Amino acid sequence: MQAGCEIPVPSQDQSVEAGVTLTLTARLESGRIIFRGFCRIKEPDSTDNNNDISTVAFYAREAFFLGYRQFRRIEASEG
Repeated sequence: MQAGCEIPVPSQDQSVEAGVTLTLTARLESGRIIFRGFCRIKEPDSTDNNNDISTVAFYAREAFFLGYRQFRRIEASEG
């Protein structure tokens, strides 16, 4: 899942993608649900257009995770 925007960068043909990216995968193994993923946040930090020089700076944070949970089937009841 990704949410964000593209930021134009001086002297580059392509913009830089800024925003939040969340990746999550899960699998069933030995009666457990095992999940792993990461989250990346990239944001513009500063923009400067003084003295005939244009600059843009970014900062990024990343977090990685892994976990598990016992799998338990839940049956729906009628009534």
